[in-house]
Amino acid sequence: MRVLALREIGTRLMEREKPQLAIGLTGKLSNPDEKGNRPPAYRQQLALRFAAGEAEAVKKEPKADAKSLTDGHLRVGYAEGYARKKDFDKAEELAKVNGPAKDRLDANLGIAAIALQSPETKDKAGKFIKEALNTLKEKGANPTPWQILLLVKLGARTDEADAVKDLGEKQRHAFKLRIQYELVLAQLDKATGSVDAELLRDLEQSDKDEKVPPAAESTAGTTLALAWCAVAQHNARKGASRADNRKLFESRMSIASHPSADMLRPMVDIGSYLGNMKIQKQNP
Repeated sequence: MRVLALREIGTRLMEREKPQLAIGLTGKLSNPDEKGNRPPAYRQQLALRFAAGEAEAVKKEPKADAKSLTDGHLRVGYAEGYARKKDFDKAEELAKVNGPAKDRLDANLGIAAIALQSPETKDKAGKFIKEALNTLKEKGANPTPWQILLLVKLGARTDEADAVKDLGEKQRHAFKLRIQYELVLAQLDKATGSVDAELLRDLEQSDKDEKVPPAAESTAGTTLALAWCAVAQHNARKGASRADNRKLFESRMSIASHPSADMLRPMVDIGSYLGNMKIQKQNP
């Protein structure tokens, strides 16, 4: 979770030419434990320092022609660093060096994430997602739920969308919902016009499933509420009014009633307002 946050915040700060602030944010989250082991967040520090051209970071750069690379921090950090420099060939070389499957998986996910953050490079993400999917099948990959979530989130925005869409089915309920939500967002990104509420069918069913673990009962409907907000915001940007979005919602509830309908309804309005605000900013 920290890696995902640091990667996105780091990108925004780098775009605003504030590399030291971006690097500084990784500081406390990269400190070693009592045994000297660094957390995964340290990889973001390496990537940002290398991309910023810090001399000390450049000196530590691992060799892409090495026969094996067992330091996951160096592999992933510098692979992402090269991706931030838009040198995807070098990034790919590091990702492919022989070594633990879990590290190669992380490297390919990191490179793909960086590629998708820019319209100029997003077409390069697909092959790294494909390589991540292949690595997933290897012994020792042992993906975490967060890695599966990231793989679906990224893959759904590439030509590998069909290959990742079912990866969330075996995840525990909270991650399954979040993965379904990311699939909805990816489809909204690709949609050229207004979308229908049928887009929410799978998430709608999962978020009211009677088999939800007791600990999650109090949050039932929350993920679906976020999805309705996103749909309303998207449709508003495409010309739908608040009344149009409300009509869409009420029509859907008459067919597929949801126990959290009263919580969902305000999120439809919020989405409509957000979509209209975007239009007003574009056309002051």
